[in-house]
Parts: sequence; structure tokens; C-alpha cells
Amino acid sequence: MRKINVLQITNSLGHGGTETQLLYLLRNINREKYNVVVCALEGGILEKDFREINVPVNTIKSNFHYDITLRFRLAQFMRQQKIDLV
Repeated sequence: MRKINVLQITNSLGHGGTETQLLYLLRNINREKYNVVVCALEGGILEKDFREINVPVNTIKSNFHYDITLRFRLAQFMRQQKIDLV
């Protein structure tokens, strides 16, 4: 059976509640069933922690507050990674 490619999207990888919970989740996810990639709009202090548990991290930076190209760049990334679940 093929692994399911999962994309986790977050605003940043700073030391916040969402980011910490995501890190806990990915430490315990079944790696035999899921390939997980994290995509953040900003890097942060927890980026190294995700890499330490072998979770690929990609940062898609926004050029300004309302960046209309962001959704197109994210869609392109999802096609390249063959994401099954967001």
C-alpha cells in the first residue's frame, strides 16, 4: 500500500501553541503509513526541531500582507509533492 502524502500548513514555526502541538503530533505519527511535509509562511525557532525528527520543512514567504500569488505558489508546491491530504 502506498503511503499517504500529508501537508501540514502553519503561519510560522515560532514557539507558539499551534506549532508546538504540530510538533507533538508529528513526533508520534505513523511513518509507515504517512509521509508528512510542513509548509510555513515564516520560519522560526521550532524549524530545527521539525528537521530533527526528519520532517521536511518548506517556507513559502509572503511578499506582502495580501499576497495574491501565495495560493498559486502553494498549489504548485502541492502538485510537486503529490500531496493527498492537507
